[in-house]
Order: sequence, then C-alpha cells, then structure tokens
Amino acid sequence: MSASVISLVPAEAVDVESVTLNFSSVRLWEGESIWLIATVKPDNADNKAVTWGSSSSRVASVDANGWVFAKRGGSAYITATTNNGKNAECYVYVRYWDGWGSGASVSCASGAGGLAVLGAAALLLVRRRRVKRKNEGRLP
Repeated sequence: MSASVISLVPAEAVDVESVTLNFSSVRLWEGESIWLIATVKPDNADNKAVTWGSSSSRVASVDANGWVFAKRGGSAYITATTNNGKNAECYVYVRYWDGWGSGASVSCASGAGGLAVLGAAALLLVRRRRVKRKNEGRLP
C-alpha cells in the first residue's frame, strides 16, 4: 500500500473592492428614521463587515445595523467603512419640525392672477419695505 501526501494550500484572501449604500442622500424630519443598507463587493469577499459613523451625531446618529435617527435640524454625513478602508457616504438633511407644519423653510407659491402665498417672515419683510418707501417722500 502506498501513502498519499495531501498538500493544503491556503486560498488567497479576497479583499473588499467597493461598498455602496441604498441611498446617496435623504431628507428626514426630526424624529424620523431610515435604514441604510451597505452592499459590499465582490460577493465572495472574506470580510464584509462595515462600521457605521456620523459626521454630526447631534443631527443624525446611526447604529451598528445602519439605522439612521434624525435628531435635530441640520445636516450630516453617514459613512459605512469596511476593514480595508473602503467607504460610502449618505448625505442626511434633517428638517426642523416646529409643530405647525411649516418646517424650517419659508415657501413661496405663485397662484393665478399673480397672487403669492408667503411665509410669515417673508411677508413681514415685504411689508417693512413698503412702509419705508411710503414714508420716504413725506416731510417731517
């Protein structure tokens, strides 16, 4: 009987080449959340684990599973990073909720006949300019 020699050659490690997210940017209201999913390529990479981080955890935080939580008005970048340094980012813009539904922005919509619906801040600004122009021609 002859003896067989089996030689085991370790397979070469397959490194991560890229990572992508299911969103490149999102807009959320304070208190909302969204799940970011990181896709690591190639599919046969040895270590597909990602570490999550936020550029501003006061605005938006992220947990170990990719759940993003909008905390306060502002913006942040959520980053998924692999062990070999490949990363992907998602820009998160968090809108302030004041309880009245107006958000942080002043909106202006023009309707039929040129009628404009302005936010309260813009209306006040327009009114101040009209009063100032009206009073410019008067004598003291």
